[in-house]
Amino acid sequence: MKSGIISNHELDPLWGTRLLGIRFDANHVGACFELFWTTGEEKQFASLHFEGIHYTRFEFNTLAEHEVVELISIEAESCVLGIRLFGELSNGTFEVVCVGFRVSQKDAYHAA
Repeated sequence: MKSGIISNHELDPLWGTRLLGIRFDANHVGACFELFWTTGEEKQFASLHFEGIHYTRFEFNTLAEHEVVELISIEAESCVLGIRLFGELSNGTFEVVCVGFRVSQKDAYHAA
């Protein structure tokens, strides 16, 4: 199994953002992290889309409700099935193995 860390300028700015929600799309075998942060007074929103999902794992430290969940870190590496994205949330960890991913950024007026 050949793997290697992927240096990705799209993922680095997402570190420390707030996770608003996770959407799953069964029709397209995909999922999406909805993210939010502020730059000064300006609100920013982005979606991290996982495309062609083979595997997901979420492990939470507690099942208690959290007012704020942050994306502490995210990394990507190539693997036999495509790309393995993994990282830490403020309340647990996650792993997604998928064919590909993309980040779409929106301003406050175009956030879904």
